[in-house]
Amino acid sequence: MVKHGFTEWKDPVALLFRLPRGTDLSRTPVAVADVRCKSETGYLLSGYTRLGALQRAWLDEHADTLRDWNALEKRQDEVARASQP
Repeated sequence: MVKHGFTEWKDPVALLFRLPRGTDLSRTPVAVADVRCKSETGYLLSGYTRLGALQRAWLDEHADTLRDWNALEKRQDEVARASQP
Protein backbone atom coordinates (compact mmCIF):
# COMPACT_ATOMS: atom_id res chain seq x y z
CA MET A 1 0.00 0.00 0.00
CA VAL A 2 2.87 2.36 0.80
CA LYS A 3 4.24 1.76 -2.71
CA HIS A 4 0.93 3.04 -4.08
CA GLY A 5 0.81 6.09 -1.81
CA PHE A 6 -1.44 4.85 0.99
CA THR A 7 0.64 4.98 4.16
CA GLU A 8 -2.14 5.42 6.71
CA TRP A 9 -3.83 2.07 6.04
CA LYS A 10 -2.47 -0.86 8.01
CA ASP A 11 -5.62 -2.93 8.47
CA PRO A 12 -7.77 -3.87 5.44
CA VAL A 13 -10.83 -4.45 7.64
CA ALA A 14 -10.52 -0.97 9.16
CA LEU A 15 -10.15 0.39 5.63
CA LEU A 16 -13.37 -1.27 4.55
CA PHE A 17 -15.33 0.02 7.55
CA ARG A 18 -14.06 3.58 7.08
CA LEU A 19 -15.43 3.81 3.54
CA PRO A 20 -18.90 5.35 3.22
CA ARG A 21 -21.78 2.91 2.88
CA GLY A 22 -22.56 2.18 -0.77
CA THR A 23 -19.03 2.95 -1.95
CA ASP A 24 -18.25 1.34 -5.31
CA LEU A 25 -15.05 -0.49 -4.37
CA SER A 26 -14.06 -0.92 -8.01
CA ARG A 27 -13.82 2.88 -8.31
CA THR A 28 -12.19 3.68 -4.96
CA PRO A 29 -8.43 4.22 -5.36
CA VAL A 30 -7.52 2.87 -1.93
CA ALA A 31 -9.58 -0.32 -2.43
CA VAL A 32 -8.17 -0.80 -5.93
CA ALA A 33 -4.64 -0.38 -4.53
CA ASP A 34 -5.40 -2.84 -1.71
CA VAL A 35 -6.52 -5.52 -4.17
CA ARG A 36 -3.58 -4.78 -6.47
CA CYS A 37 -1.14 -5.17 -3.56
CA LYS A 38 -2.74 -8.45 -2.53
CA SER A 39 -2.47 -9.70 -6.10
CA GLU A 40 1.15 -8.61 -6.52
CA THR A 41 2.26 -10.22 -3.26
CA GLY A 42 0.31 -13.46 -3.70
CA TYR A 43 -1.53 -12.71 -0.46
CA LEU A 44 -4.93 -13.91 -1.63
CA LEU A 45 -3.66 -17.28 -2.85
CA SER A 46 -1.59 -18.00 0.23
CA GLY A 47 -4.12 -16.51 2.66
CA TYR A 48 -7.10 -18.40 1.32
CA THR A 49 -5.11 -21.61 0.92
CA ARG A 50 -4.17 -21.38 4.60
CA LEU A 51 -7.72 -20.44 5.61
CA GLY A 52 -9.06 -23.47 3.73
CA ALA A 53 -6.58 -25.76 5.47
CA LEU A 54 -7.54 -24.37 8.89
CA GLN A 55 -11.25 -24.75 8.13
CA ARG A 56 -10.76 -28.35 7.01
CA ALA A 57 -8.78 -29.14 10.16
CA TRP A 58 -11.48 -27.59 12.36
CA LEU A 59 -14.26 -29.43 10.53
CA ASP A 60 -12.36 -32.70 10.87
CA GLU A 61 -12.56 -32.23 14.64
CA HIS A 62 -16.19 -31.03 14.57
CA ALA A 63 -17.89 -33.33 12.05
CA ASP A 64 -21.27 -32.76 13.70
CA THR A 65 -21.16 -29.09 12.77
CA LEU A 66 -20.58 -29.90 9.10
CA ARG A 67 -23.34 -32.52 9.19
CA ASP A 68 -25.79 -30.01 10.70
CA TRP A 69 -24.76 -27.32 8.21
CA ASN A 70 -25.30 -29.67 5.28
CA ALA A 71 -28.72 -30.66 6.64
CA LEU A 72 -29.67 -26.99 6.96
CA GLU A 73 -28.50 -26.27 3.41
CA LYS A 74 -30.49 -29.24 2.10
CA ARG A 75 -33.62 -28.10 3.95
CA GLN A 76 -33.29 -24.54 2.64
CA ASP A 77 -32.87 -25.88 -0.89
CA GLU A 78 -35.98 -28.04 -0.51
CA VAL A 79 -38.04 -25.10 0.74
CA ALA A 80 -36.78 -22.83 -2.04
CA ARG A 81 -37.57 -25.41 -4.72
CA ALA A 82 -41.03 -26.08 -3.27
CA SER A 83 -41.91 -22.36 -3.33
CA GLN A 84 -40.99 -21.91 -7.01
CA PRO A 85 -43.93 -21.74 -9.41
